[in-house]
Amino acid sequence: MTRRGVRRLRGDRVVVHSRDGRSLRGVLADTFADCVIISGVEYLDEANPVGLPGQAVVLLENVSWIHRLSEGAA
Repeated sequence: MTRRGVRRLRGDRVVVHSRDGRSLRGVLADTFADCVIISGVEYLDEANPVGLPGQAVVLLENVSWIHRLSEGAA
């Protein structure tokens, strides 16, 4: 996904899948040249989602793909 494509998802509820197999669910709060910021973050493990405090900064080099769950969730 291009940076421009990622910017189009700002404000949407998404799942960000990392290259190491981890997944985060939340609202794509902002995008930068090298990272995305997710708010209302839940870490999706095998058993149950775990809420994380604050926001998560994910480097784009670590993102495998981003799945949009809904538009305009913020």
